[in-house]
Amino acid sequence: MTATTNFSLPLLYSNQSQKEVTVNQALQQIDCVMQMAVVSRTLTLAPTSPSDGAKYVVGTGATGVWAGQDNRIAIYAANGSTWSFVAPQEGWTCFSIADHALYEFDGSSWAVLGYTAATSGLADFASLTPTAGNLIVGNGAHWVTETPVQAIGQVAMQMALIFG
Repeated sequence: MTATTNFSLPLLYSNQSQKEVTVNQALQQIDCVMQMAVVSRTLTLAPTSPSDGAKYVVGTGATGVWAGQDNRIAIYAANGSTWSFVAPQEGWTCFSIADHALYEFDGSSWAVLGYTAATSGLADFASLTPTAGNLIVGNGAHWVTETPVQAIGQVAMQMALIFG
């Protein structure tokens, strides 16, 4: 079956019967990969009772029905009790609900993008006492008080790192 380049969406054939099957498959896949949030990105064995439409990044060394699908996005369809898999493209991002972090696919693995709650340096944040006219700013691992002009520079630099 011919598919689109970026999302591997199935394309219609001329004179194809039951075109709605192909179109519905493409719409299901779009629904799952746009603004992607996955339940987890580390499981190596499919959960026993996933929700309809639940998405997971398959962990390295997966077994069972997920065997051979490492780093792909696993999508569960309850109506047929089936798993489908989408191969991510370099630059795709997903939010992991399990660890409240944003990840980016670098072409071979998923790497954290930004910072996670575990590395957020909240102790630094809690220890600060802002002074009149200053702001508390930080990159997640380190927090400081700065003047608004200094803070704008820090925020702009962090946004440039995140969004390129």
